[in-house]
Amino acid sequence: MKKGKFLFAITGTIILLLQSILPAVAIDESEDLKNIKAELESMIPEEELGKYGKGEVIGEAYIDQEESYCEEKNQEEAEERIMLLSAVGSPAVITPGAGHSYGSWGTCEFSVKTQTGTYLGFCAEPNSTTPSGTFSVSELNSDIIKALILCYVIPELYENLGKNIFNERDRNTYAYCHAAVGYAYCGSLTGLSASMAQGIKNMVAVTQNQMATNGTLQRYMSEYKTYVAYNAQQDIVWVERAPKGNIRVLKTSTKPGITNGNTCYSLNGAVYGVYTDQACTNQVATLTTDKDGNSNVAQLDANTYWVKEIKVPIGYAWNHTVYNVTIRSGETAVVKVSDAPTMNPVEILLKKVDAETWQNVPQGHGTFEGALFDVKFYAGNYESDPQQQGIKPVRSWVIRTDSEGVGKLRNEYRESGDEFYTMDNGEIAFPLGTVVIQEIAAPEGYQINPEVIVRKITSENKGEEIVDSYQNAQIPEQVLTLDIVKVQKETMTPIAGAKFIHTMPDGSREEVMTDGQGKAALKGLIRGEHMVEESFVPDGYTRNPGKIRFQISGNNQIELKENTSTVQSGKIQFEKTVRGAALRVEDACAPYKLLIDKKNEDGKKLKDAEFTLYQDKECKKKITCSKTNENGEAKFEGLAVGETYFIKETKAPQGYRIPVNLDGSDKIYEISVASNPMENIFTCQIDQKIYQLEDSKSIISGTKAERIVTIEVVNYKGNKLPKTGSDWNLLILTAGIACVLGAIWWKTPYKK
Repeated sequence: MKKGKFLFAITGTIILLLQSILPAVAIDESEDLKNIKAELESMIPEEELGKYGKGEVIGEAYIDQEESYCEEKNQEEAEERIMLLSAVGSPAVITPGAGHSYGSWGTCEFSVKTQTGTYLGFCAEPNSTTPSGTFSVSELNSDIIKALILCYVIPELYENLGKNIFNERDRNTYAYCHAAVGYAYCGSLTGLSASMAQGIKNMVAVTQNQMATNGTLQRYMSEYKTYVAYNAQQDIVWVERAPKGNIRVLKTSTKPGITNGNTCYSLNGAVYGVYTDQACTNQVATLTTDKDGNSNVAQLDANTYWVKEIKVPIGYAWNHTVYNVTIRSGETAVVKVSDAPTMNPVEILLKKVDAETWQNVPQGHGTFEGALFDVKFYAGNYESDPQQQGIKPVRSWVIRTDSEGVGKLRNEYRESGDEFYTMDNGEIAFPLGTVVIQEIAAPEGYQINPEVIVRKITSENKGEEIVDSYQNAQIPEQVLTLDIVKVQKETMTPIAGAKFIHTMPDGSREEVMTDGQGKAALKGLIRGEHMVEESFVPDGYTRNPGKIRFQISGNNQIELKENTSTVQSGKIQFEKTVRGAALRVEDACAPYKLLIDKKNEDGKKLKDAEFTLYQDKECKKKITCSKTNENGEAKFEGLAVGETYFIKETKAPQGYRIPVNLDGSDKIYEISVASNPMENIFTCQIDQKIYQLEDSKSIISGTKAERIVTIEVVNYKGNKLPKTGSDWNLLILTAGIACVLGAIWWKTPYKK
């Protein structure tokens, strides 16, 4: 085929020159022309003959004998009148006319009258019988036949091409065109002389060449269509200027309630292809929509076309429907199309988790059920909460969580609000846009999470109907907690192993114990009044008798109602925290016992010695008194760790004197202790001397729960001063007596 077309192009010019000096029927059979002829014999392959270019049947034709005649050779009968359809629903009347002959062939002109005009027809099968019977009508897909006829019937083409191609000097141009059309249609030249047959082939070859190079011919070919009426006897062809019509697309959204006013959706930029075939392989026009969904207008031949979307606009799903449309002459066909908006089906909207464990298992007596979330949808793409910009949501809902802390986009989870958005299949989904979520009521036992969560629903604009861009919000919840810190009074020393009783609003009780850091916690506090009190302390401490009463309000806030603690027994400090509230509970160390061991220099226990305990060094603030028993013991119980006490003997046993200092002042003992039961530390300081637990067994005894500090006091018999006093007292007294005696001796007169 390519070789044949190449020869057409080479020989086209030669043939035109030959035609200027020779008739088409009288070409000299020189050796060169014989070679050309041999090449041209296969010019039109069988599969490319015009008779194989019939399209679908678009109508029928009938024969009527009135006013029909044909002067063909060997035919004297009048041709029948033929009714044809050159387009669907358009009747055509074909009437035989003037006869023509050439060689041994004969034909006649055919007048084809349709709704668009009257046209000249050609018999396409020169060797077939006279037309009769019923004919089918189709559009003929043969460019060479169209070109041959156009070069004859179009004055401009005839003047520039046709009169040379069909050798006007022979005055038989219609017959030559008829023969060329017949050859291009069925490939037959039977009945013609070799020279005449060669001339017909030359005409076809030249026309082929002009089809490839002549712009005027190409323009006319694009404006005309070829039709054929055919049956088993005869085929008749003609050309008509293709009637023109317009086509445009009107695009809408299947859900305007979702897309209107939403900047994530736009009808602008949708592109549709217009095709001549249902398989959409031959595109003849492109239609592009504007923001209102209106496309440009394309002018096409009046015919049947197929339209499909080849580019989706922003935010819409691809519409794969192929629309069939008929363009009628002088009319504009409007193809109404619609696209579904891309949406994001969502089942789980949010999920609550414990902020400490990151599990959806609540702590303590708390629950995840019943939290309320305000969910707002904004028709646009926003990075932060649009409400801060004064923008109002288009729809909003209040969603309640279930026992697992899950909030779903389902009617059974909707506490209040608008209808949910749905897809065409009824599935609940978010349109493209922005979703803002905020907790407005916390469940029991947890604090409200004030965070504003912003989620964007986006699409990559690939024409997908469904996207999965929404990420369900995992919302950490801070469990409502009362933290307890147990410390030793007036220190930072934590106390492990202390126990507290928690009485809940329903009267039920639970017990918690402090850990190695002195900490315990009551978690998941439910609404109502609670009470906390210490129930057990480790050895070495005194239980704090204070009680704390507090109220959990409807918004899960802790409010203190009563605190009965005292400074003396240990303070209980209450304060609000980010976790809820905290108690700092002080425990005083267990009091110790002071034991006075009273004896004389021989080790005998002395009874009825009286000792008095004071708060101050001046011994003016008396606390209590104690007398020694038969064992010489005087006891002072309940002395507080950390306090400084002062003790002195206020009454000596019979036969003994109260100890004094060198200056005659009373002997006063100063005593204080320090204790840390958690570390088993206990120290005692007596008159500035420190005694440790581990190396002062005679001074410090007892257990953590009951420590005993012992002071030994020795008195002496008779006039002797007790050991608890000082030997300097005797020296001072002796010196005083000597001074008195000396003075008396000095004043006495000396006698000889």
